[in-house]
This record gives sequence, C-alpha cells and structure tokens, in this order.
Amino acid sequence: MKYCTEQEVRGDSEWVFAEQDYVAYLQTVKDVLPPDLRLLCDRTSGWSPGRIYLNDSSVKRVDADFGGRTVEIVLSGETLDQDLHQVGERLFTLHYGEVQRLTCVGEYGNLPFAMLHGDHIWDEVEMLEPGLFEHRILFASVGSIELSVIFRQFRLTYTDRLHSTAI
Repeated sequence: MKYCTEQEVRGDSEWVFAEQDYVAYLQTVKDVLPPDLRLLCDRTSGWSPGRIYLNDSSVKRVDADFGGRTVEIVLSGETLDQDLHQVGERLFTLHYGEVQRLTCVGEYGNLPFAMLHGDHIWDEVEMLEPGLFEHRILFASVGSIELSVIFRQFRLTYTDRLHSTAI
C-alpha cells in the first residue's frame, strides 16, 4: 500500500489513511483511467445508492486464468439506500485483463490466501506507466492481507440482492 500504512499508536497497531493525498493523485490520472476504473476510484462525488463502495466487502472468489492473462475477483458487500441503511447484498465482480501479476501478501492466521474473508478496509489504484495499472486491495480483521493485480484492462460489474423487507 502506498496511501495506507499500519502504525503503532499508544501500543496498538492502527491503519492510517492518506485519503487527501490519494484523492489529489487520482485527480492527476483520472482522465487516463479506463471508465470502470474511474468509477471504482471515485472518491469525490456525493453519496448515491449507485456509487461503488467496496468498504467492508469480503472476497467470495478469486479466479486467475494465467493462459488467458485474466483475473476475476468477486466481492460481497452491502447494498445501501439513500440514507445509508443496508438493504441487501451487493456482489461486485472486478474483471482484470492483460494481467501481468497477481500477488497476495500478508497473514491471516497461518493461511494467507485461503483466508481472505477479512473485511475490505482500503483499496488504491496507481498508474505504473501509460495504460498499465496496479490495483491494491487491503483486507483486515485479525490479520491483514494485501491483494494486488497489475493489468491493462478493467471492467466492473455488480448485482444487488435486496433483503425481502427492502423490496
């Protein structure tokens, strides 16, 4: 992570986010981001139920096709209404194409990659060179895992599953 660090605060480990620095960086690259990646990175528009909000989501599936150079990550998050009440589940699918690298670093108990059920607490996108991007996603609960994908193509889809009381 570049804009999020773990620091010792009064004897406890805490995550520190450089949100303003990250938003300033995004403003310098937003025009060259693929449209769905720009939507994922939007940290400046106001709240709406259609806004992409990965916070607290967890990994349902990671599918890497090394021959096809693709990675698909499915996350389970929350569907929120205009008043920020949870009204269902939102399944996000992050499709990466022309993938150059998939990395998972950290520990969650003793099983790093198999235990990616911690909550999403931060993600950031960086343009490494024109047309080449890295998406870093941080999950944490009792440990922390950073999942990183370096890629050239990106597509985002999501499906809402509303609770029966929300319909």
